[in-house]
Amino acid sequence: STVGGASGLAISEAILACPDDAIDLTGARCVLVVEKDTFFQHLLQGGLLAMLPLVLVTGRGYPDVLTRRLLQRLHRTAPHLPQVYLGDYDPDGAAIFFLYRASCPWLRWLGLLETDTRGVPVEASLPLTSRDRALQKTLLSRSDVTENARYVAHVAAMERKVELEALHAIYGAEDVGLKFVPERIL
Repeated sequence: STVGGASGLAISEAILACPDDAIDLTGARCVLVVEKDTFFQHLLQGGLLAMLPLVLVTGRGYPDVLTRRLLQRLHRTAPHLPQVYLGDYDPDGAAIFFLYRASCPWLRWLGLLETDTRGVPVEASLPLTSRDRALQKTLLSRSDVTENARYVAHVAAMERKVELEALHAIYGAEDVGLKFVPERIL
């Protein structure tokens, strides 16, 4: 979904077909791509957009082609506007980031990173499953990961799953959208 104001729109072919001048990005500071719809909704309702004008997008997990085409369109329309990704600190969150990057190479990995998870209580995280470990190993063998030492370090450091919602344990439900996200973007 994309956001303008305090409501969301489903991404459709019709939105992607509109003329470039119909896309108003005036005042937007960045495009924030979030992994999960629940976190997207939390940010929508938490006042983030009133504090920090941005375009908020979610692919609801692994993104479909329309979501990636929207990011490409936004980049063509406003190449100066940074696009950043915020997802769970686990191999799936990383894999989703790399799926976006395959068609949107300008996308930056905002988080979650290992440093973001340091204050998360152990009970707010989960151990990696054998499937997670297999995905982590696969990611660490991919050229789009191994070509960047930071990506290798981020993926290799994943010892536990920390979902975006676990940030509530550190920041509180209100301050995730009003402090954590703006501090990371600004």
